Amino acid sequence: MTPYSSKPPSVWPLLLKAGLKGRASKESVDFNVKIDQQESRYAFLDHPSINAYHKVVNWVHDSHISVHPCYYHLLVFPQHLRLMLDKRFPFPLLGLVHLSNRIEQSRSIKANESLLVQSHLTKINPHPKGYVAEIESNISVSDRVIWCSVSEFLYRTPQSNAFNEKQIENPSPEDSDLLPSPDRWQIKANIGRRYARVSGDYNLIHWSATSAKWFGFKRAIAHGMWSKAACLSAMAPLVKGPFTCRVEFVKPLYIPSTTDFHNITLPTSSHFTLSSDERRFLHLAGHLEF
Repeated sequence: MTPYSSKPPSVWPLLLKAGLKGRASKESVDFNVKIDQQESRYAFLDHPSINAYHKVVNWVHDSHISVHPCYYHLLVFPQHLRLMLDKRFPFPLLGLVHLSNRIEQSRSIKANESLLVQSHLTKINPHPKGYVAEIESNISVSDRVIWCSVSEFLYRTPQSNAFNEKQIENPSPEDSDLLPSPDRWQIKANIGRRYARVSGDYNLIHWSATSAKWFGFKRAIAHGMWSKAACLSAMAPLVKGPFTCRVEFVKPLYIPSTTDFHNITLPTSSHFTLSSDERRFLHLAGHLEF
């Protein structure tokens, strides 16, 4: 059994290993691979880290009592890295693209609760542009799972060329024609670096235009989990109790940019999107049930 810690371990040694991991060949991909669970225990959460994260994602609702539900992705991120660095994981880490994320939370978590965090690779599937790996993470309090996350990551094979705006079909909310006037967000060029500092996710596609071009992007792009967290911050009253939220990261959200946040709230659900250029380019599509 792992000892309790007050905060996540440094990810820098893992990031250095990530930069050295080589590419996979088509013959080396095992679609049946399952990697054992990783486990970490936290006696309490690091308050300075929480406060810094809340500032970056604009979370103000009950911030002195509850923690943003996407903050826990920071706790599972080191586990994701270790799973991807396992010799059985066939893909390099740098340049992996986050395709989707689903979070289910049964109640809000307080900053002084002891947590058990576990993650494991569930499957690898072929994709038109390469391969998709799925990782599931669970956080338990007193032996009860109260937070679950499932993320999909795309590895683009060399023959897929650059990741462009037409690679993934645009999902759209059922009531997209009824969307009200949007909230317009001005996203600064440094949001990728700011989020990297609080999350530990230093993927070079988010860092600068120069480093992003190494992986086929014309400019740096915002982290998918930052955009999801910012959307949930904008709907904070809806996530103070049990909820499930799934988002698709549809097209790269280049930074800096002007982005429109739309949402339709129904009695038990909300559809929301992030788009630009008068909804011609859909960056994120999400569905929240509460």
